[in-house]
Amino acid sequence: MKKLFFLLCLTLLFGNYISAQEKKNIVIEYSDFIDGNQTEVPGAVILTGNVRLLHDGVRITCNKVYHFKDENYAKLFGNVKMNQGDTLFMDSRYAEYNGNKKFAYATGNVVMRSPDMTLTTDTINFDRNIQQAYYNTYGTIVNGENTLRSKSGRYLMNQKKYEFRTAVTLTNPKYVMKSNNLDYYTNSGHSYVFGPTTITSAKDYIYTEKGFYDTKKNLAHLLTNSYIKYETQTIRGDSMY
Repeated sequence: MKKLFFLLCLTLLFGNYISAQEKKNIVIEYSDFIDGNQTEVPGAVILTGNVRLLHDGVRITCNKVYHFKDENYAKLFGNVKMNQGDTLFMDSRYAEYNGNKKFAYATGNVVMRSPDMTLTTDTINFDRNIQQAYYNTYGTIVNGENTLRSKSGRYLMNQKKYEFRTAVTLTNPKYVMKSNNLDYYTNSGHSYVFGPTTITSAKDYIYTEKGFYDTKKNLAHLLTNSYIKYETQTIRGDSMY
């Protein structure tokens, strides 16, 4: 019984230690001015001028910060920039960052950039734990020759994949694609559509309810309730290339 009790205590202590290790604190690297008087913002230290913060691989710079140390939380004001290594950059007018949850909220002329794409929108939520960002305020993504615009979207960074679920338009020099459900991979340029979708070019008009399109090679595979309209004929089928 004593041995069991000892093992239980050891497990609890080890679990608490691991939990504490996982929750890293936001580090203040620099600020021109630091105001510890909590009259203006209770519970917060106010940092002003050339503020630099660091948290678990993300570097943050901005003009002003309300830093809630006990909550491991920060409110960021003015020319906010978040850099995750050399792979992801996000700019905004205002942001909030939760160090315990590794979660960022950014709003006001938000621009998110990676080596292969640029996303602009009004508001983004970024969950660093699962490396996903999502928006519901109309966004525009530029990836090579392709420009995508949608009412809402989710970016899965590890897969380099966008999931669009509302009012999506993909435009490039050769055609315009419209759908309500589209998955797009920024590294390959492959797009997968689900539900009613149209592809319009100078030579033809395509309708499908499920299909695949290679935007780089201009190749399509249409699978469900599909047809292609040319100038003088219409071709229908459930598996068309």
